Amino acid sequence: VQDPRERPMDKQEAVTQAHAEFVDDRSDFLAYLSIWKWFEDALAHKQSNRKLVQDCHDRFLSYLRLREWRELHSQLRSLVDEMGWKLNEKEARYEEVHRALLAGLLGNIGFKSEEAGIYLGARQIKFVLSPASGLKKKGPKWVMAAELTETTRLYARCVAAIEPEWIERLGGHLAKRSYREPHWSKDGGSVVAYEQVAIYGLVVVQKRRVQYGPIEPKESRELFIRGALVEGHYPGQPEFLAHNRHLIEDVQQLEHKSRRHDVLVDDEAIFAFYAERIPEGIFSSADFEKWRRQAERANPKLLFLSREYLMRHAAEQVTEDLFPDSLTVGMQTFDLTYRFDPGHALDGVTIVVPLHLLNQVDERRCEWLVPGLLRDKLTYLLKGLPKGLRKHFVPVPQVVTACMEILEPESGALTDSLSQVLFKKVGVE
Repeated sequence: VQDPRERPMDKQEAVTQAHAEFVDDRSDFLAYLSIWKWFEDALAHKQSNRKLVQDCHDRFLSYLRLREWRELHSQLRSLVDEMGWKLNEKEARYEEVHRALLAGLLGNIGFKSEEAGIYLGARQIKFVLSPASGLKKKGPKWVMAAELTETTRLYARCVAAIEPEWIERLGGHLAKRSYREPHWSKDGGSVVAYEQVAIYGLVVVQKRRVQYGPIEPKESRELFIRGALVEGHYPGQPEFLAHNRHLIEDVQQLEHKSRRHDVLVDDEAIFAFYAERIPEGIFSSADFEKWRRQAERANPKLLFLSREYLMRHAAEQVTEDLFPDSLTVGMQTFDLTYRFDPGHALDGVTIVVPLHLLNQVDERRCEWLVPGLLRDKLTYLLKGLPKGLRKHFVPVPQVVTACMEILEPESGALTDSLSQVLFKKVGVE
């Protein structure tokens, strides 16, 4: 049925005022409902047919179209009754009305862009709201239109504000979904990602957190093993994980002491250890715990790493004698820590001294470091000499070895002791 509202070109202002009582600032569709209710009420209370026609004329409504509309409604109502359908007893809410309309208007949706008054529509089109729309001033974020008409520009006519959730619910079969930033979530105990949903090229869900496991099981299993087990971001503290972490820390300590990154195997080797044992389809802590309880009944140490597996070589040079965990200075013994991190303030060996004992630490003793690092320090001291002096102490490795057999850490300052030994050995001061 043609729109019952009439808009004579020479009476635009009067038309706008007359139709204002039917305008809804959320939906132009509801204006039809307002007109329908007004006409039904007018019929129920009409004084005469002539008076009703005049009331329609005063409001710039076509009496004949309204009668035609009512007749069509009556026919549809009869058909519904014949089919045995039940009518809703309560008046439909805004969402229910517009979701019903949206089901047939998914191609006429639009999202308000940053460009003033411009909406981005399906399939990359751009349109503006019709000047006659009750939503023109308000300009909601998401709209649907009964029709898109192009005159001087593309106009959306008869529009309503909608929610993007409705679009996804009704247009799920048209949706294109993409996922980004898949990662292990310790708090959730599962692998998650951010989902983006687009319908007809229009993004209706920008960034929604979803479970990634059912979407990409193989990739999710890998992310679970890396994030939860290799990196240790697992909720709770299973016995195997605590054992493995302490073992890795022990081997890392050997690397710090020897100042070499070639003792501990890389993360890929640790990943391979877990991947070999954990079956496909495991990508959450709940699934993992269920599998682990059964697997550990048969082999309680199934997920326990060994020191031999973690070490590339035996690190025989890192002994307690060469790299002690404590140092005696005078009558006091102090703890030592090691860190291999060039450029960091704590790089090297750190002696931990209680504040009240600080004045009992002999700085000259600290110059000697620990036996395992003394050779390197002596080598750099000799190589740092002026060329005229350095030429008397070659080959440097053999000279350093000879010096270390004689030097005693308690003999005073390192450089003084080294100078005396070199003079005895080579005769150069």
